[in-house]
Parts: sequence; C-alpha cells; structure tokens
Amino acid sequence: MPPLLSSSRPFAAARGTTPRALTTTDRTTLVRTLKDQGFLELKGAVRTLTGLLGVSRATVYNNLHR
Repeated sequence: MPPLLSSSRPFAAARGTTPRALTTTDRTTLVRTLKDQGFLELKGAVRTLTGLLGVSRATVYNNLHR
C-alpha cells in the first residue's frame, strides 16, 4: 500500500469519515502532517493525495500555507 494511503485512511477513520469527506480543518491537518513526515517529497505524492481527497492540487498547496 502506498504510504499516503496507509496514512490518510486511519486519519480519516479516526474522525469517523472518509478521506474525501474530511472537513477543511482536518484536511489541512492531514496535509501538514504528511508534509512533516516527508511524504510530499515523493514523486507523484501530491497527485495521489489529490485523487484520494478529491480536491485540486491548488487546494493541497493552499492547505500547506494556511
């Protein structure tokens, strides 16, 4: 399982939701946590994350700067 999937599903499950249904605050927390853990340094990580969360690349980068 890719590292992004193994990190985001338990994160969402702990909040009683799916990755696509995360609130903006929870999604921002997830994106920042993944960045802090180095996952966003992997090639294609942002593309994978956008598909998992159902958001655009711009949204992911905006979540990093909030």
